[in-house]
Amino acid sequence: MFYLWLALRSLFKGKKISLTAVLSIMGLALGVACMVVSMVVLTSYLGTLKKTVIDIYGHINLVKNISAQKDASFFNSISPDLKKEIKAHTPFLNSSAIVVNNGKMSAVFVQGFDSKTVNKVLDFKSSLLSGELPFKSQVYDKSEYAPIWIGRRLAKNFNYKIGDTLNLVVPVDKTIDDFKPKLKRFKVKGIMSFGRYDYDLRYLITDIEPLLDLTNLNDKNYGYRIKIKDSDKAPDFALKLNQSDFSGDYWATSWRSINANLFAAADYEKIIIFFVLLIIIIVACFNVSSTLFVNVLGQFKDIAVLKSMGVTSGQIKRIFIFQGLIIGFLGYVLGLILGAICCYGFVYAKKNWDILSAEVYKLESLVITVDILDILAVGVASMTVCFLATLIPATKGGNLTPMKGFRYD
Repeated sequence: MFYLWLALRSLFKGKKISLTAVLSIMGLALGVACMVVSMVVLTSYLGTLKKTVIDIYGHINLVKNISAQKDASFFNSISPDLKKEIKAHTPFLNSSAIVVNNGKMSAVFVQGFDSKTVNKVLDFKSSLLSGELPFKSQVYDKSEYAPIWIGRRLAKNFNYKIGDTLNLVVPVDKTIDDFKPKLKRFKVKGIMSFGRYDYDLRYLITDIEPLLDLTNLNDKNYGYRIKIKDSDKAPDFALKLNQSDFSGDYWATSWRSINANLFAAADYEKIIIFFVLLIIIIVACFNVSSTLFVNVLGQFKDIAVLKSMGVTSGQIKRIFIFQGLIIGFLGYVLGLILGAICCYGFVYAKKNWDILSAEVYKLESLVITVDILDILAVGVASMTVCFLATLIPATKGGNLTPMKGFRYD
């Protein structure tokens, strides 16, 4: 502690800090801020992308093969180890269709769910913008128009409002060469924001029963959405399902495989950007090194006095190393504060000025997510580089002899 106190006294002479030290701290702060912003934005992008996929696909997407003979009873036939990992499951049905309204049409993707179990697996509540909560009512009345929930961009393009009638058309296979279109009318019960541009433009959700009527498919258990205890274990869980006894009847994919290339690319980019931006901190640490050289040159007399009092070269080195680490720590803390301000400024700009187009980057919004490991990695990297930058000037100060110190005074 004594040498830390000496380092502070030497760095803050007369309760003031030198201009070179201020510039060193600011350089480090800018480097740290750049790294923090890049890490937080990429982590937030991955986290938001993961949430949007899980909200509409669940942790596991289990699709039934055309020739499969098994039904929902397969959940009773899987191994106990797999079964205890499953929290809930719900059947679903997918169908491509065309929305037709006032001379306009668009290809869409309709998903039908079992209203009794879907809310245990998928989170549609957080996506609702207006209207009735999806699948709140568990009774489908065939005498009325079936309820349907649509993305906000589809609603905007076709000028749909709550309570409007939506016409869906699907081709029905009569013969090999003849497809007869079938139309069914739905009632818009809610406008959703699924969090992704393509989902909001193409996705519609409804009860599984009216979708069965529309598509003339008799097999209700087309597939299942599954929720497990730990979403991060979904890839391994899907692999185990595909290696189980019913793998010939069903094919399991995890939420990560839905956008596997995008997730993998973002993971690699995060590592690459970390090391690229580390160069900024390395450059800033040259300022730290030069600052310590100036301190060594300006304190020859003080070093000589300490040496004549019996202070060893190693202890002198420790004083200047502490000075460099103090500068590094101040730069790191200031960089964290500056980085946090920039992150929330980025989110504000994304929300108000759409600086990252949803058409290109898919996401409608970005939820800030801070990974403490990223922050610690930035801190360890910056302090390590700063420590290395102190070694040469600290060695020069430690090797100074009392005779030389008094001679240059």
